Formats: sequence, structure tokens, C-alpha cells
Amino acid sequence: MLLEHYCRDHWFELFGLSLQRALSNDPADYLNFVRHVLTPLVESPAALEGVIADGVVDVLLEYAIAHAGPVLPAPAGGPASGAGATGVPNSDEVRSAAYSLLAQLWQLLPAELSTRPDSARAVIDLLRSGCRFNTGSRSIQLTCLTALFGLLDSLIASNSEYASVVYKALIFALIENHSNTMSGANGSGSGGSGSGGDDNQLHDFMIHNLTLSLKRNPRLPVSVLIEPLVKQHSLHGYESALDFDFLIVLSRHPRLAIRQALLLVHLLGKVALSGTAAIGSSNSSDDQNKQTSFARLAVVPFLILIDRFHSEKSLIEYVEKYVKVCLSVVMKAGAGLTEVAKTSGHHHQNNKASAAAAAEYDRKQRIAIEVISKIAKLRYRSLSSRIQPLVTAAKHEYNANYGSGVAGSGGSGAGSGGSGGGGGADDASGEGLEPLNKLEFYLSTEPMIADGDSANNKQKFKDVCVVVSIPLSAVLHFVESHLLWCVVLSVCVVVPR
Repeated sequence: MLLEHYCRDHWFELFGLSLQRALSNDPADYLNFVRHVLTPLVESPAALEGVIADGVVDVLLEYAIAHAGPVLPAPAGGPASGAGATGVPNSDEVRSAAYSLLAQLWQLLPAELSTRPDSARAVIDLLRSGCRFNTGSRSIQLTCLTALFGLLDSLIASNSEYASVVYKALIFALIENHSNTMSGANGSGSGGSGSGGDDNQLHDFMIHNLTLSLKRNPRLPVSVLIEPLVKQHSLHGYESALDFDFLIVLSRHPRLAIRQALLLVHLLGKVALSGTAAIGSSNSSDDQNKQTSFARLAVVPFLILIDRFHSEKSLIEYVEKYVKVCLSVVMKAGAGLTEVAKTSGHHHQNNKASAAAAAEYDRKQRIAIEVISKIAKLRYRSLSSRIQPLVTAAKHEYNANYGSGVAGSGGSGAGSGGSGGGGGADDASGEGLEPLNKLEFYLSTEPMIADGDSANNKQKFKDVCVVVSIPLSAVLHFVESHLLWCVVLSVCVVVPR
């Protein structure tokens, strides 16, 4: 390259003296110039040898580290005050350029950084601090996260000991961002320089890139990620469908052990039944729809984990306890529907409230039975042998306590009473035990799969997950987003050749 021809053996004079002196008033220009010429220099063996021999790597590291902080350094031999003196705030442009150069140096020259442990640690500490929620702007956070993700892949490729340090830094950034994002969404956030929308974008950015990193590098351990992630989800909840996509990736990761799988199963099992719980401080239909949507999304990784670890004794015991919880929800909903039917029959003015309450009990009941049905349709003998007696006992108890007239369509029965009085219980008659009857019949007649024969169960599992993971809203959104292609395809189908 032209720079190599004119510079020859004076690389230190160029990068350490002349360029820094010429661009002393604008460090960002110096940093960006170095970033642009560094890659072609490294690709030239002669230039690379000269750069390393002249000590340019140390010069660039020292300069970038000094300009990555929130305060500009004083120029060497310069005045005690002025444009470049200590105490002058640094700009985001300069800091971003410095962070990017540090990451680029490490990616292009990993052998040089491995022999400089102090500089390597300093680079990681700077990038880690730049990701913190309350120590920088969103542009700084995004630059540091991008640099760390790029470093992670290159360090894994070179088997560097620092790969684990970078990986843990990214995990910490994800956990901290998730906590602050959910705190902001709940109205309790107090820090940071960006809005809740910016936090959501950073969260989605980290989830997306961690997903790619885990897929590209199956050797990455997930145990150090799952435990704090499950804790954060348990404490603060979840905000995006990407969270569940990420949980699917973790559920399929080859290094996932049963201990961490059980943590995920416990979390996802609660979320899958969250549609049966109280909404919290708000009872709006939007919140109910959102919670029900998250519950359905959680079923997919939940089933993946059960399918993968179905022969583990600890998971079989968990599924048995979980089905008991689901059936208790069914029984409580049945009691609620019975009470609503009685109330609506004696108090005509409460028919509207009774219809809403009946619809809510019906929704809880349907979600609980649906989750049990999805587990049953995995068709593993080890699971069905535990589930079937529970379902049969629940059916008999339901019939004994509430007869045949409350479950399934109790909500519509109470609702149809309208101003006509107490016809809710009679309208629901004959529908109450149908879901439990169908489930019991399936468990008793469908041929089950032996524990070791999971390969033949893959298509069945896909069918179960497809029903859960593609709601009507997603289909409508896809059609709306690809309307032109849908029209073209329909024309191609209708018009004969």
C-alpha cells in the first residue's frame, strides 16, 4: 500500500509522533484514521513486522486506553489546562472510536495482546464499564457491546483464556440491562441516560447476538448464564418474545445439564400457567392477552426440555407435581364457575359481572388442560403412566363435586344468561367433563413411546409445538407484512398455465 511505501521503517515516527501531533486537537480523527489503515497494514507481512518491531502496538494501546475514559488526558509535555488538559470531559465520538480501536487491535493482533496481560485486562475493564447502565450514553453502550461480541467470537476461535472473561462480562451486561429495563417498564427505574425504549433495543440487541454466539460456539457453557437469567426472570418478569426465543436456544444447547434444565423447566412451567394467575395491578384485556401470549410462547421451550430430558427421574417427578398443580387449577375454576352460576341465578343485576367472571374461570381452565394435553401428546410412557391416574382421579372428583355442568363452556353459559336471569348453569350442562374425558381417553388408548425411542417422536413433537408457537396474530402479521407476495402467489395458483 502507498503508506507502506512512503513510511518504510519509520512506523513509530508516523503513529507515535507525526500523526498525533498533527491531529492533537481532534483525537477522534486520529483514532478513526488508525482504524481504517490498520487492517491493510496487518495484511502486509513486511508492514506488520515493522509495526510490531517499532513498538507501534504499545503506542496505539496506550493512546486508545487513555482516550476511552470519560475525561480527556493531558497532552504529554502540554499545559496544565486547556483543550486537552486533565479534567476536560471526553466526547462520545472520541470514546467510541477508542473502544472500537481497542477491540480491532485485539482481533487483528491476538498474539500481541496475549503477551500483554495488563493491557488485555485494561481493555476488558474499559469495555465492561462502558456497558454499564448508568455510566455512559446509549451510543457508548452499543459500541462496547458490539466490541465485546466481536471479541468473544475471535477469542473463542483462538482458544484464548480471555474468552471466558468476555463471556461473563456480556452475561453481566445482559442481566443488568434486563433488570433496569423491567424496572423502567414498571415505573421504578431511576438511572440511565436513555429511555425505556432504548433499554428495550439494547436488550433485544444483546439477546440476538448472544443467540448467534451460542449457535456458532456450542462449546460455550450455559450454566453460568442460566442461573442468573432465571433469577432475573423470576424477579422482574419478561417483556419481549425474543426472551422466549432465547430460552428455546438454551433448551437445545448441547451443554445444557439436567440441573440447569430443571431451573428452566420450573420457570417456564410457571409462565405457561401464568395465564391462570391474577394479572396484578391491572385487569385490562390488553394485559390479559399479553400474559396469555407469553404463556403460550413459554410452552414451546417447556416441551423441548421435557422431550429432551423425559427419562430423567427428577424431571418425571417434576412433571407429576406440575400436572397436579394444573389439575388443581381446573378444580378451583370449576368451583368458581359453580359459584358464578349460583350467583347469577339469584342476582339479576350482576349478570354482566358474572359473565366476565365465568369467562375468566373458563380461560384458566382451558389453559391448564391445554398444557397437560401438550405434555401427554409427547406420548412418552414414563410420563403418561404418571399423568393418567391423576387425570382419572381428577375427573371423578370433578364429577362428584360439580356434576357435569360447569367446565369448558361455563363462561359462555353465564354470559348467555344476559338479562334473562339464571340460566348459566343449565346452559353449561353436559360440557363440563368433556376436556378431562378427552384427555383420559387419549392417555388410555393412544400407543405410547418407550423412553429410549425419542427419534420416532420428533415429528409428533413438531406437530405439538407448531400448534402452540404460531398463533393467529402471527399469521395475520406475516400476511400483512408480505401482502404483495401473497397476492402474487395467489394469482399464480388461480391462473391456469
